[in-house]
Amino acid sequence: MSWTWLDDGAAFAGRVYPGPRRLVDAPTPATCRIVLSRQPSPMPGVPPPTPFPAPAGDAQAILLFGGSFDPPHAAHTALAAAARDALAKRLDAAVALLVVPAARSPHKADPPAADHHRVAMLDLAIAGIPRAAIWTDELDRPPPSYFADTAARASVLAGDRPVYFLIGTDQAAAFHRWHEPRAILAAATPIVIPREPITTADQLIAELDATGAWTDASLATWRNTWCDLPVMPHAATDARELLRAGEPVPEGILVPAVRDYIVTYRLYALRP
Repeated sequence: MSWTWLDDGAAFAGRVYPGPRRLVDAPTPATCRIVLSRQPSPMPGVPPPTPFPAPAGDAQAILLFGGSFDPPHAAHTALAAAARDALAKRLDAAVALLVVPAARSPHKADPPAADHHRVAMLDLAIAGIPRAAIWTDELDRPPPSYFADTAARASVLAGDRPVYFLIGTDQAAAFHRWHEPRAILAAATPIVIPREPITTADQLIAELDATGAWTDASLATWRNTWCDLPVMPHAATDARELLRAGEPVPEGILVPAVRDYIVTYRLYALRP
């Protein structure tokens, strides 16, 4: 596997090396990582990575699933579990699904639920998913919070084990505009799942090609990261708007235990 950019040069000099030997023969492009010639220096005052939760202990690979989870949707966690299972089958290896609640600014126009509420709801949402747990590293370190740092810190904890991250097609199409995308790909490999309006691998490659950021080789790599799952439905705003309007939330959007938690703590209620 190789990631190359049309503006390659001194800013990005990498080489590809295989992951753990038992994964090399697996029919997946995601058995390699990119090593940057220059690693970022640690930031003063930033704590070490939050230890991985127990399910990652004996896993042979790590899949990160980041998001605001405000609130967590039943379909999103179910699709993440399905993607993890597909990756585990592809690698013929045990894969831990680590759900990563994103740090959020309290100064946004639409303030999120408090961190402890989001973590509690996530805990309820993934309760029935084997080998899944919450990794709170983004909440445990000071701002600003970038996924490039999250991926790098996960890679440190993973050691020789490969790290992957789940990404929807809408975000994948704009990946070149993320903060330090090269650093992310140095630490972890994307697993892409369909999300409106980009619902096929061909559509995704066309969108990526149109950005002008990727070489033909990298476009082929992106195609090989595709995970063929149902289109991810709904957005967090859908549930919040219904809850704030006092409208019933359709079955299947929220895990019943999450819905009960929201009602108990009067989250997302309309403010006078």
